[in-house]
Amino acid sequence: MSSDSEGSNGIFATNQGTVYSEKNSITTTKGNSRGLDATYGGTIIANDMTIQTAGDHSASLATDRGGGNISVTNSTLHTSGSGSPLLYSTGAIEVSGVTGTAEGSQIAGMEGLNHILIYDSDLSSTITDKTASDPVANGVIIYQSTSGDADTSTGESAQFQAVNSSLHSKIESGAMFYVTNTTANILLSNTTLDFDSAKAKLLQIEGNDANNWGHAGSNGAQVTFTGRNETLTGDISVDSISSLDLYLLDGTTYTGQIQSIANAGSQSANGGGTADQDTSGAAQSSGTAAASNDANTATAETTNAEDTAAPITVNIDANSTWVVTGDTTLFALNAEDGAKIVDESGKTVSIVADGSTVVKGDSNITITVTGTYSQNVSTSDANDLSDTTIDRSSFDQYYGTTTAFSTSGTSTKIEDSTEAAEETSDAAQLVPSEEEDTNTSTQQSAMPWIMVGAVVL
Repeated sequence: MSSDSEGSNGIFATNQGTVYSEKNSITTTKGNSRGLDATYGGTIIANDMTIQTAGDHSASLATDRGGGNISVTNSTLHTSGSGSPLLYSTGAIEVSGVTGTAEGSQIAGMEGLNHILIYDSDLSSTITDKTASDPVANGVIIYQSTSGDADTSTGESAQFQAVNSSLHSKIESGAMFYVTNTTANILLSNTTLDFDSAKAKLLQIEGNDANNWGHAGSNGAQVTFTGRNETLTGDISVDSISSLDLYLLDGTTYTGQIQSIANAGSQSANGGGTADQDTSGAAQSSGTAAASNDANTATAETTNAEDTAAPITVNIDANSTWVVTGDTTLFALNAEDGAKIVDESGKTVSIVADGSTVVKGDSNITITVTGTYSQNVSTSDANDLSDTTIDRSSFDQYYGTTTAFSTSGTSTKIEDSTEAAEETSDAAQLVPSEEEDTNTSTQQSAMPWIMVGAVVL
């Protein structure tokens, strides 16, 4: 399937409809033309796909206004336009066994309290600077605009999870993860981050004064960041209207300094329109509903735009290590017996809590804790791997494939037998189409399905 006109998505599912796609190729060349696009509860389940987009705002996989669901396995993705990440979610996007390269954008963008789950995949971005209207260069952006495209949500926070994967970025400034005007939960497990940590931060959490993404001075972000069996490198910055709960678990080693900085968003936001990472033709809006940012943690309530001390909590289990590269001030530090907090020479870092030295180290680096210091680390569901939410069992029954995946590998999840039987029966009445080359000079979308049932490609 190919398209060469503006706003021509390869496969489009909406209005609770479902599309199955197996062993198809999609090429789009103009702007706002995504490979797979799901809106208003539409679902696309695909396997063994090759998807290439060349235009701006043309993600390989995208969900837009009203939310949508996309699950893709064993596929190859490529984008070259500005504001065209491989994955753009205002709903649920889940991938496994996927490789991809974005030449003009970051790896992934997520707007609203939605989710992206990445398993056993290798995703790259080769852009070195900012893309579209992003405030800073980034490998992954998690944010909330006022476009209205992310009015629906799949959870209480934005969830980004990468398991057994590799994420590569060529950025020369900014941060691998940039989070603003939202609440986010980022979890990495046995995943390699490949970026130049001498030029870019690992994580940047802050308010902004760009694109009307919330109200400058009150549009920070609250982030839980968990590493499980990770090797993480790079500085972290958190501004005074934001917060961070960092968890180093299961043998994770983090090398870097955590900096609390003043919020720079006291300037009024500019008057420009919203700037979604993946501007949708059908889903684009000039809506001005203000993004809510009320889900602050209790510690975040103690800060304001004039206060430069961001509420930062670091949790380190007995098997993990923090290699501290510079003096750091935290609100709270919880380090189990056995946790290592050392400098780059392996010397023990001193810890001062509530004005008293609780750990006397031989390093010249000091961690200052303004709140509480303990040897107890408490975790929650936010620190655990989440399973997939998009059921692939009927897809596999139809095609005779085994593509379902989960945090433990191949999924054994089976739908309710009645529901599965009904879906299989419905699917059996459909005839798979052969891969086709659609001439979009007479057709505005390569595959413009407005779904009320299910279609198999």
